[in-house]
Amino acid sequence: MRVIGVALACIMLLSQPALAQSPLDIFRSLTDGVTRDAAPPDADRRPSKPIQTLRSQLTRSQVQRLQRALEALGYYHGPIDGNAGVETWSSVVAWARDRGWEAPTTLRVAHLNSLEAERAQGQVTEQDRPSSGPEDGTVRRVQSALSRLGYYSGPVNGQTDQATMAAMAAWAADRNWEAPASIREAHAVNMEEELSHRTGPVVGDAALPAWQPDDTGIGSKVCASTGYSKVCLRLACDAEAGVVLDFEEAAGYSTPSVSSAGLTVDRGPEAMLPLDGIRKRPVLDAGRDAALIARLSSGQSLNLKLGTWSISFGLAQFGPEYDRVGKACATLLARLRSGEDPFPGRFARLADELAEVTVSEGTWTSQPNTDLGGDDIRHGLADPLLRGLTEGECIAICSETDMCRAYTFNPSGGACFLKSGKGSPKPYAAAKSGVFDGRKKGLAPPPTRGPGPIVDGAVGWHEGETLEGFQARVKQAARRLGGSCDEEKETLRRLAEKFQWTLPHQGPLRAGNSFEVEWSGNTLEDRIPVWFMVKAEQPVRFKGKGHVALGPAAPNPFAIKTGLGKTRAMVALATRGAAASGSVSTIPLQAGPLNLSVSLVGYLRACEEEIVLKEESEQLEIAPARAEIVLNTAEGRAAFTHSIDIPKFSRRILLNDTRFLLLDAASGTEIVERAGTHLQISPTHRFIGVEHNGRLDIVDMVDGRTAATADAGDLRWALGDSVVFTTLAPWAEVNFSSTFGDHLRIREQITGPSCCTAERGQTRVAIDLENAAYAIWGGAGYRVGALQNPGYASIANSSGAYSSAGGETIPLHFHMFWSLGMVSPVSVAREFDVAGGFKTTSAWEDWEVADADSRRPRDFTESLSRTLGKIELQAVRIDTAVASNDQGSARAGNDTPLAAALPEQLLRLGVALDPMVDGERLVASYAAGENNDLHALDRDKRLKRSAEAMGRFRREAKHAGWRFDWALPVGDEGPISDCEHLLLGESSNTGGTGALLAPRDVVEVSTVRTSRGAVWVARAECVAGATFGSLRPYAAFYVMDIARPAPAASAALQAEGAFFFENNAHRLWYEHPFRIKANDDLLLTYAPGNGVITVRDRATQKFLWIGENLPNGDLLVDAWLTKDRRHVVQLNSDGNFYIHAILDDRQSLLSGRIADDEIAVWTKDYYYDATAEAAALIDLKFPGRVGQYSLDRFGTARLVPDLARAVLDRGQTPQAVAEVGVPPSLTGEIALEENGSRVRAVLHFDPAETVHMSVFQDGVLTETVDAASIGNAVSFERLKDARWVSVIGFSSEGLASLPVSADLGEPLARRAVTRALVIGVNTYEDERLRSLNYPLRDAGTVLETLTEPLGKEPPFRGEVGPKDRRATPEAILEATARLLDGLARGDHAVLFLAGHGMQDRNGRFYFATSATDPTDLEHTALPFDRLAALFERTEARITILLDACHSGAAGTGSFTTNDDLANSLAALRSNLTVLAAAKGRQESLGRREVGGLFTNAIVTVLGKDRDRYDHNHNGRIEASELYRGVKTLVFAASDGKQTPWIINSRLVGDYALF
Repeated sequence: MRVIGVALACIMLLSQPALAQSPLDIFRSLTDGVTRDAAPPDADRRPSKPIQTLRSQLTRSQVQRLQRALEALGYYHGPIDGNAGVETWSSVVAWARDRGWEAPTTLRVAHLNSLEAERAQGQVTEQDRPSSGPEDGTVRRVQSALSRLGYYSGPVNGQTDQATMAAMAAWAADRNWEAPASIREAHAVNMEEELSHRTGPVVGDAALPAWQPDDTGIGSKVCASTGYSKVCLRLACDAEAGVVLDFEEAAGYSTPSVSSAGLTVDRGPEAMLPLDGIRKRPVLDAGRDAALIARLSSGQSLNLKLGTWSISFGLAQFGPEYDRVGKACATLLARLRSGEDPFPGRFARLADELAEVTVSEGTWTSQPNTDLGGDDIRHGLADPLLRGLTEGECIAICSETDMCRAYTFNPSGGACFLKSGKGSPKPYAAAKSGVFDGRKKGLAPPPTRGPGPIVDGAVGWHEGETLEGFQARVKQAARRLGGSCDEEKETLRRLAEKFQWTLPHQGPLRAGNSFEVEWSGNTLEDRIPVWFMVKAEQPVRFKGKGHVALGPAAPNPFAIKTGLGKTRAMVALATRGAAASGSVSTIPLQAGPLNLSVSLVGYLRACEEEIVLKEESEQLEIAPARAEIVLNTAEGRAAFTHSIDIPKFSRRILLNDTRFLLLDAASGTEIVERAGTHLQISPTHRFIGVEHNGRLDIVDMVDGRTAATADAGDLRWALGDSVVFTTLAPWAEVNFSSTFGDHLRIREQITGPSCCTAERGQTRVAIDLENAAYAIWGGAGYRVGALQNPGYASIANSSGAYSSAGGETIPLHFHMFWSLGMVSPVSVAREFDVAGGFKTTSAWEDWEVADADSRRPRDFTESLSRTLGKIELQAVRIDTAVASNDQGSARAGNDTPLAAALPEQLLRLGVALDPMVDGERLVASYAAGENNDLHALDRDKRLKRSAEAMGRFRREAKHAGWRFDWALPVGDEGPISDCEHLLLGESSNTGGTGALLAPRDVVEVSTVRTSRGAVWVARAECVAGATFGSLRPYAAFYVMDIARPAPAASAALQAEGAFFFENNAHRLWYEHPFRIKANDDLLLTYAPGNGVITVRDRATQKFLWIGENLPNGDLLVDAWLTKDRRHVVQLNSDGNFYIHAILDDRQSLLSGRIADDEIAVWTKDYYYDATAEAAALIDLKFPGRVGQYSLDRFGTARLVPDLARAVLDRGQTPQAVAEVGVPPSLTGEIALEENGSRVRAVLHFDPAETVHMSVFQDGVLTETVDAASIGNAVSFERLKDARWVSVIGFSSEGLASLPVSADLGEPLARRAVTRALVIGVNTYEDERLRSLNYPLRDAGTVLETLTEPLGKEPPFRGEVGPKDRRATPEAILEATARLLDGLARGDHAVLFLAGHGMQDRNGRFYFATSATDPTDLEHTALPFDRLAALFERTEARITILLDACHSGAAGTGSFTTNDDLANSLAALRSNLTVLAAAKGRQESLGRREVGGLFTNAIVTVLGKDRDRYDHNHNGRIEASELYRGVKTLVFAASDGKQTPWIINSRLVGDYALF
């Protein structure tokens, strides 16, 4: 059993009535009626029980959590040691007493939950204590509130007198309450909450608190209570805006969404102040707002109104505080904008500029009340950036300063002194010092010499502005950092002299494989913007660090022009991440020429001038990547419901709501097929964004590879799709990734509260191209670093805000800016800040509809329309597609479901499966959209849902001799339930009786019974916690094998289990709905649609194999073990399957596919084995090149008979002597010459790949030419009546290109001879051969159809042939000879054969005639090889319509199959097409009203419904049209029991038949 408790990603917010009740509501319900329509509280309180009678059900780690919560709330001051001693219990008793509760007798998990929820919500520490004392603070608050409400006019002195109680009684009476006997905290809370919701001004009074310095020592604040929380108003110094009125969000308060604030001083007129657009803060402008500031400075109270929300604050001391804050702010802003270098003259490149920031190794020794004299590096007396800090911020800055080994912090004004040593310690009251002992590291000096960082809001992106306007502001702001243009030009000239690079002029370069562009000579010392740039005209991506990767639509820093419109990697030589030398790894994505260029480009800031210092270009030849299997199948395509065309990249997307297939639009070549929901397309159309298993994948439209990955959330694109950013709740998590490179990968950076995603005004998310830097920060965490080396960063991150070390710290970030080496000013606004802005292509409203209390999915078509409309694309519904991917209805090409067909098909390749018993599902998982009742408070609903199944388990287990108790919480849980009982023996609140505990609180239950006994498998999920940020998800997976003796410990029943803190969870493999099957020794589980299979040993109770993230696991429908029990077989709904080794997790041993009742398997090197035509149904692709090539095109070199048994039984994998060769590429155009009798083909090919070409007319080989001799064109005579011409190129290895084809149109005059012969045998004299009903009838129908005009085509001439008993072997041969007599190249003969097909023990094939004796086939039946001899003598095209499988015994005994017969004919060296009536052992079927289904389909396609099946509307029925039409009709008419198929010999390309 594994039990883990970790903090990872996020879990969904549960929306159900139980959770709608907040912790505040729960706490209020436990107080005594003051805040509800009930009688006021009684002042008396029952005494608590003695401490020594108390007991704890908490584990040591839980007690530590409880102690931390009590400490945060001010109740506990002892060690965090996990011991529930007297001090801990005293704190718990005091906490409970202050809330009007009795002291607990048993400390439970519920108390811990309540404490942590209260801590998260910022609850006040004393809620319902009766007022007492001569000057009680609660009484003062009540008196003040009663005065403002108009009930009290006496003094606000904190004394409980008759006038105060009379006012209380009047207030209570107006609310239909009884008069209270005493004043409690709850009364004050209720009155203040009432005041906070009043829409008009309220009367101020002197009792309101005065303004006073805040914790920073720079700002000032005043607070007012409202309900169970308080709101504070701050005079703050914003690094860009100056002095602002800022709201300190506490206890769930959030600013209403308005654009201005109403300020009323005392009873004066209301003044309206604009709010800054993002953070909703009133900005005080000393000039504009001088009159208002004067009133604020002289008034008593301020009523602040935002929309309908209002609250009053005191104004005492506002004037002096405003003056103080203004002066301090002006000093700080001057420092931020000065460009002063904090460490003048220090600069140096790192030995490894791509290394992460190194962490100091050692400890800090604290020295309270001590000043360390001397050794100052920087200090707050001279540097405003080191004032207004906390001690923690002072330590952080010292930690990141490489020279700093000690500090002194003065709480008065928050001054920080950074020191190079411990100096001379001396006593100093309240001062705090620390000395570092160990190996000290920190941020390095900047790599080049220049001014210090400058903070300037002018360089931040403003929503709605133009890119040009933004870049002009940046360039203007950067001018002051530039030196003399002439001097900088000279510096850059000297750099260019020494700077060198090396391009890959030759060598094997392949699509998908990277090559290096190496550079050296970066001798730059002065901080001048200059870049080494690698640019590509064709699609590429970049790999590794040391550069910034940008797409063709991205802007450049400082608006420089070089490289615009190309994919490029920019190495910023002046800033962090650029060493003296390096390389840029480039990945070409397409085969063919790659135009690559490199440049050294500088920018002179003072004169806004771009300089190209040197450059070079090279054209590289890129070969296709190694072969890959084409995953999509006809069965898989049938599941797609919509199509999206992407003309910009010649792509087409087929999709449904769970999966998509990306194709080359022109050729239909598969680019990628994969799972994914909520599909989005990027603004430039280059990328696809899809969600899968909580992850967001960014897929490149060019090559189908995943270019970036992030946690799924709100998605935004920037810099021409070069960067993606996602954000999700809880904790305003931010994920960052580059798409044209892999240098930027930032995951799970928390920035804010649990409720929300990152939002403008609360979080800074910035990409700064000029400075090659990025920044992410908010109130709960930060990350600031180098774009060229994102690991070089200043970071504060944690699993959640509860454990966060803090958020935004401008002085600390300023230090990182200095280390990075900034060449332009930087903004620090909490904005989404990037050149051009972040663009959103989808919002949750596009996918869901919000109802009153929930959300429901939108119609998929509507969602696509909403999202694609934003980027000017549209989705078209595929009317012929199956509307959904119903995995249960997947078929194997006939009426057999895939799951039933696979075992039989594998046997054909020698692979047997192990018999297992399928399990019975008793309780199913919650369905999608179903109210899932997973919260701890919904436990009773879950217990009721599973009661019947678990009752059956208990009865069966009891019968097997098991004795156990249910694992459920015991006794009173307090106000909030928990889920720890899911962990069985690990739980501390399940009684602790020592008895075996079995799971009862489950969401899914299955059982399976074998001869040895039953196994029960169950799954549990539960979420505890009262607030979104404190949710704790639990999950468990149980296996109860009651065929075995009951285990000694409960832990043995839990196969897996986990829980997570702070609402941070990743989905685990056992959190999916599952199916089970078993035999006496093994239990197999699999998760349909979720790609998980496990194998568990029933004897050892251990997992032998856990297969996660299996290939295309979202299509998983079933699983088996092989007979030897060493391998697992995975079957997907598209017919693909995979065979995995249980003892080897590295990869699948074999892959395979079932298609049209055929099966094939192959290795990773594409050695294969296949039945019949399976190899022709499975394609390879070569990424980077358009085109798909069936396996059989690569000859017999890769065909390995008995491959599956060799690999699985004997472990023999074919040794790859060479990789699969790449077929040559051939494109071009074919057209008739003017006289109409000759054809001209203009062709484009690589002479190094293609050695000769073959011309096929209507499938017949008519020309073979040497590629070197034709230039780029070839002319040849048109074959008589030929419609289709195909030209194919061949390599020296014999590999063939895809054909270049054209329809030549109608011939000027008909010259071809067309004949037809039909043979049908109904009657068989030998009783072992069943006589048939339809062959004679079918033969006549076919002949009648062919001898009538076929549309505009002339009829065939019918040859007289023998019928039934007269169709002796010799008669058939004579008729066939007459059919072929005199036919030449371009002529066409059709032979229809209907009857029994036979095979002797030597494998010789026969057509059975009426007098055939099954025991003497050689002398009584027609050998097919005698027919074949006739076919070999003619150059005419021959079409055989073969219907020779009319026995249910087809493929057994002497009866042969259609495909066996067809394959024997296909071996002929003649221009032959065989259309067979059925596949494998299928029987040819018929109906009385139409005759044979095969014949009826032929007649339909060629005759009465010809126009319907002539898909290209050229008047002819091509081979592909005939096959598609006949197959569709027969398959439908037989309910999938019969599937026709086609095979040809020496006929290439599509060609006209009828």
